[in-house]
Amino acid sequence: MTEWGVFAAFGALIFLFVIIGIALYILSALGLYTMAKRRNMEYAWLAWIPVAQVYILGEIIGPKKFGDFEVPQPGLYLLGGLLALWVLSRLPAIGFIFSLAITVVSIGALYYLFRSYTTENTPVIYTILSVVTFGFLAPIFVFMVRNNEYNADEDSLAV
Repeated sequence: MTEWGVFAAFGALIFLFVIIGIALYILSALGLYTMAKRRNMEYAWLAWIPVAQVYILGEIIGPKKFGDFEVPQPGLYLLGGLLALWVLSRLPAIGFIFSLAITVVSIGALYYLFRSYTTENTPVIYTILSVVTFGFLAPIFVFMVRNNEYNADEDSLAV
C-alpha cells in the first residue's frame, strides 16, 4: 500500500468513527428528549445540547433522598458537581482523583436513569455493559428505554 493509500484508509477510519459518534449522540439526545417530554419537562429541548444533557439527565432521574438529605433539583446538582469535578481534575498531581470521581458520578447517574425506567436486574446489566464498552452502549440503552414508564423510587436511598 502506498503512502496515499495509508492516508486514505486512516481518513476513512476517522470518518467512520465520526459517523458512529454522531449516531450515538442522536440516539442519546433523542432518548433523553423523549423521556423529558413524557415527564412534561418544560426544557426538554436541552437534551440536544451536549453539556445541558447532564442537567436533563439529572432532572429525568428525579428527586432523590439520601438518608435525611433530599435533592430537590438533581439536574442542577449533577451539572454543577460534574463541572466542579472537571475543573478540579485539571489540578496537577491530584487531578486523576477527580477524574475518577467524574467517572463514578457518571456511572451512578446512568444507573439511576436505568433504574427509573427498567425493572429487576436490568439497570445493573445496562450499567455494567455501558461501563465495559466504555460508554458505547449507553446511548443505545437510553434510546431503548425512552418509551418505558417512569418508576418513581418508592424507597429512599439508604446511607
